[in-house]
Amino acid sequence: MTSLPGTHRSGRLAPHPRIPRSENTSLTSHTPLDGPPPAAGDEPDARFPYGNLLFALTARVNTSTDEREVAAVLHQVLDGNDGLLTRLAELFDAAAEKARAHDRNDGDDDAFHLAKDLAEAAARLRRLGEDLHVVPERMVDLAPASPQQPWQPVHPGVLPGLPTALPAPMPGRAP
Repeated sequence: MTSLPGTHRSGRLAPHPRIPRSENTSLTSHTPLDGPPPAAGDEPDARFPYGNLLFALTARVNTSTDEREVAAVLHQVLDGNDGLLTRLAELFDAAAEKARAHDRNDGDDDAFHLAKDLAEAAARLRRLGEDLHVVPERMVDLAPASPQQPWQPVHPGVLPGLPTALPAPMPGRAP
């Protein structure tokens, strides 16, 4: 049986060498399938600031020993109104609209198929968010009982150490 690059024989994804991990963690990340993995210790590529923000979130989850902190990160991703998955779905919807603008209605148009693929990706992201919407609360439930107040979802600026504003995308990568 052959396995995909970046996977173990079991089919589980191999940990990414650039993402910090805490000891005894079972969380994994994927290794890109389009080339060899970067060498350990490499910094995230500055040309991809949005990906670097996700890199920081993943590193935060991997190094955290507090289930409440992990839940806070998950809430930022999974919130149905303003979370990352919702915004990513909106991005794919916007791209689908751009593609539809180029549809010539001739039955053999790449724009039509591209728009359809992008709209389906947006729908899958929304379904994923709906399927996982209670994950932050479930993560908090894994924490040992403490006299702390009940967990409440957090909002930007509450996760110290993470940027609250996105840098401008870096030019230089051809589409």
